Amino acid sequence: MMAVIVVGLGVDRISDMVCNILKGRFITYTQEVCQSLGVPMESVTVPNTSWTAQGFRWRSSTVSLPVSPVFRGGVLLTPQQFLKDIPRVTPDGFWSWAEKNENETLRFDLNYDLAESLDRREKARRGRELAHRAVDLLENYVDEATADASAYDVDNDPKGIVRWEEAGREIAKASQAPMAPRDQAEFEPWLHDLAQTFKGAVEDNGLWRALWDDTLRAHRPEKIAQVIARATWIEHCRARDIDISREADCGRGPVDFKFTRGWQVRGLIEVKHVSSTQFAHGAETQLPIYLKGEKAEFGIYLCIGYRDRDFEDERLALVTSACKAVSEQGKTRIVPVFVDARPKKSASKA
Repeated sequence: MMAVIVVGLGVDRISDMVCNILKGRFITYTQEVCQSLGVPMESVTVPNTSWTAQGFRWRSSTVSLPVSPVFRGGVLLTPQQFLKDIPRVTPDGFWSWAEKNENETLRFDLNYDLAESLDRREKARRGRELAHRAVDLLENYVDEATADASAYDVDNDPKGIVRWEEAGREIAKASQAPMAPRDQAEFEPWLHDLAQTFKGAVEDNGLWRALWDDTLRAHRPEKIAQVIARATWIEHCRARDIDISREADCGRGPVDFKFTRGWQVRGLIEVKHVSSTQFAHGAETQLPIYLKGEKAEFGIYLCIGYRDRDFEDERLALVTSACKAVSEQGKTRIVPVFVDARPKKSASKA
């Protein structure tokens, strides 16, 4: 409800607030689990573990927690029942819900003119105003939005958000990375070959399964493909002393992957689903802007398709021609790589 009523108070900030308030409980829970299973713990400093009325501020404290093998600091555990998608609750969403479900109340009790065509900003303004005028409607909207209390199925991991790193690591072990590049001239084919390791893993070594849910009815979100790709590439980059940064800010927004070796050798990879509404825009505008912001001369547009319609000549030609047009201008070069993630038959059935 606060996300609707208070300007600028979105789900991320609300979750930060709630997790700080409950942090002491999560610490106790983690310690109990570790003690019962014999998991070693160390003393670590944890910020915002308690609140003091003296000065009205959060206090940090030193507590015993398991230490992360990946980043500096401790790990907090949570019961699986708390792991679920964040409900989509917004002021404009509240207004749209009220228009659909409380039409008569809006028209006759609250005197709103529903004949007007409103943009998203105006819907948000009205939604926030309505929340103050009719808290009961807001409660109904929030109840409906949060009705699904089921936890995420961690064991089966239908969205691939738990075991994506394992999938990428397995492919990295099985694939052969190209030799380390010494300069920009060698770096560009190296980066292209690196993209090809992901393409080959998906098309020939079964990685396509990690990009689909277990029922093969829906492919997983673009961000899952991105993190699997990173896990596939990071070991090769580490072995070749190449720095890989995910969602690096290029001045006009975050590019998916930036690869650098020193200041002179650099390139970008942007990952996009062919079915995305921004598919052509990414090649025509988005990646060229990122390349300019990074002062990089070379980029790869990694396009992942999941359905037959994704590989229609007309659709792929949009990106191929856009990359060619950008490259012909002479300032930057963009190469498209198309990845076929359609479900494959096993070799024995093919």
